[in-house]
Amino acid sequence: MKEYTADAGAAIEPEVVAAAYVVTPMGEDFAHIPLRQLVASLTNPRTTFNPAKLQELADSIKASGVHQPILVRPLPGARVGDTDRHVQYEIVAGERRFRACQLAGLSTIPAMVRPMADGDVLEVQIIENLQRDDLSELEEAEGYDRLMQHSDLTADQVGAKICKSRSYVYGRLKLLDLALECKAALRDGTIDASRALLIARIPDTKLQIKALEYATGRYDYGGPQAEQPSVRMMHVWLQQNVMLPLERAPFQITEARLVEAAGSCKDCPKRTGANPDIFSDVLSADICTDPPCYNHKAEAHQLRNMAQAEARGMRLISGSEAKTICYEKSSALKGYSPLSQVRTDAGGERLDNLLGKDFAGAVLIENPWTHELIEAVPTAEAEGVLLARGLVTAVVEPKGKADRAELEIEQLKKSVERQIENRFREDAYNTIAESVRKTPVGASARLLTSQLLRVWLISQLDGCKAADMADYFQMTLDENQVLEDQREEAVRLHIRAADSGAIFHAATLYMIAEERVLARWKDVTDQTPLLSVVAASQCLDLPQLFARVTKEVKTEISAQIAAIKAQNAAQKPPAPTAPLAQPVLAPVAGAKSPLARPKSAHVPAPKPRLSAQEAKQGIAEAMQGIEAEPVPGSDAPGGDAVQAQTQGQQVISGAASQESLGLGFAIGQRVRVLPNVSARYSKWIGKEGTITAKIGVAWDVSFKGRNGGLASFDASELEVAGS
Repeated sequence: MKEYTADAGAAIEPEVVAAAYVVTPMGEDFAHIPLRQLVASLTNPRTTFNPAKLQELADSIKASGVHQPILVRPLPGARVGDTDRHVQYEIVAGERRFRACQLAGLSTIPAMVRPMADGDVLEVQIIENLQRDDLSELEEAEGYDRLMQHSDLTADQVGAKICKSRSYVYGRLKLLDLALECKAALRDGTIDASRALLIARIPDTKLQIKALEYATGRYDYGGPQAEQPSVRMMHVWLQQNVMLPLERAPFQITEARLVEAAGSCKDCPKRTGANPDIFSDVLSADICTDPPCYNHKAEAHQLRNMAQAEARGMRLISGSEAKTICYEKSSALKGYSPLSQVRTDAGGERLDNLLGKDFAGAVLIENPWTHELIEAVPTAEAEGVLLARGLVTAVVEPKGKADRAELEIEQLKKSVERQIENRFREDAYNTIAESVRKTPVGASARLLTSQLLRVWLISQLDGCKAADMADYFQMTLDENQVLEDQREEAVRLHIRAADSGAIFHAATLYMIAEERVLARWKDVTDQTPLLSVVAASQCLDLPQLFARVTKEVKTEISAQIAAIKAQNAAQKPPAPTAPLAQPVLAPVAGAKSPLARPKSAHVPAPKPRLSAQEAKQGIAEAMQGIEAEPVPGSDAPGGDAVQAQTQGQQVISGAASQESLGLGFAIGQRVRVLPNVSARYSKWIGKEGTITAKIGVAWDVSFKGRNGGLASFDASELEVAGS
């Protein structure tokens, strides 16, 4: 038996010698070590021990002994001065078993003795403790933090050692950012780790305390009793009270010098996108979680813009007033023209050069969507100055009813194919959408075929407003939610809670609506494969619908042309008629009567009114090959209109109807799209185009440029450009 003795020359006390002889090695680094020779480690992450469970372990050890040896190392030199002289070893792992042995009254404990450096000890302790079931979240977080600091390990490396993900490690580490009150609430179980992590992501202590008050409060949600907010409700509260979308910030989020101490929002760790492991549940990457910093930047931005406007001698227009002038998806301004605007109608000169420096009506507008500062002038005042100086000419509406009628007839002929396609698309959308709405939600899975999804992914989407998406889900928005942000959040929560049947149902309606918007700007030759796929799944006959629309459009155009021809003929001046009867005078001998006519003279007969048969013949010639279906109640296209004309009734259509309604537009005129158009056509708001045709009560407007195209608008949705 190997004996352990004290150092040579040292006085050995009897109890020390007796204890030394008890140490019995059972292997190269395994021994039964007296408890008095052991001391707990100062770096053990475990700081609390449940007394009841510790006593249970002591009873088990007393009955059957210690089944798993503890791990110790020789006492490091740095601790010799602050420990009892009997202590020879420091516990690396197994302090709970050591304490239980003390409670059980044992004198020794089996141990593995291994020389270890401080860094290795800490790593073993943390990893060993992190495997415990009763480890608190804060103890776990503190363990990760110490391990990363002393071992130079990354979160990925720590996660690999304990078989946890990177985001899990970062989530635990984030708990260390909790305020003291919030940490205490987590320790005593007032809040759980999920709610604590949501609060820990708030960088402001005051807001953390406010969030803690909400998380620990009890509210009446319509249940049998008041209860604490759920984690989902915590998400909603944070988004409404703490999280701020940077896309709506009044300042440029990439600017680093606006507030020197804050720097750029893109580089800020308090932006959700900068910490994806912490904010994995937040969909947007550009959300600010620090309202005080956000507000500080907004104030600095406003002060700087006011200083710039004052330096230029201009009035600054920003905030809600600027929103009434600027369009979200267009560079156009309502009622104002940028001074940088190039006027093609004035030799390609910039507007500021045309107006000159003496023009005093300039303002500085801050675009609330792009944060761009725009120097602009009131459009009406600027146009008045340009007209007065003769730099531009006013647009004169074409005159001449006959010419206008002929032009309108030509436009109608050319629009047959386009009207057929537009009408067909419109009816197809309505028919398919109605069929989808009538499909039971439980059977909606057959709507969303793989082919439909494939076509949808290829399509271009422009986005959707909250009210529209709520309609697709047959959801009623709360009237108190007047802000778009509140509506979007309500719809978002509804979608997250919706079952798969409702999702399939709404997704199909959404795709149909989006294709409807895109088709408005397509040529007639463009195809709509998405409609064909949905129609096939709903067993709808689109060719039959196309044939019906073709018949309707051709019949309507035939009637319009007949009415125009009949009205134009009726407005011609009547042919001269014979003079009234005069008294008969006695002829003078040898003189000819002044009323006598040469026998060879031809007196034209009065031109009769246009008969129905002649009107029909004129219509047939005007159609020039257009195969129109007969108008119900007549023998030829336009029969009803001709009949009305022959009976003395006035038929108002085409150019005549334009004049009677006082619309003030003409083909070739420059117009601007007003903001009162449907949200589906918001891409044209503020843009200027040229009228190319008038179809019924709608005007076709052509837009130039990369995002140009052709669209139809009601007269109430347009204004003369420059007005």
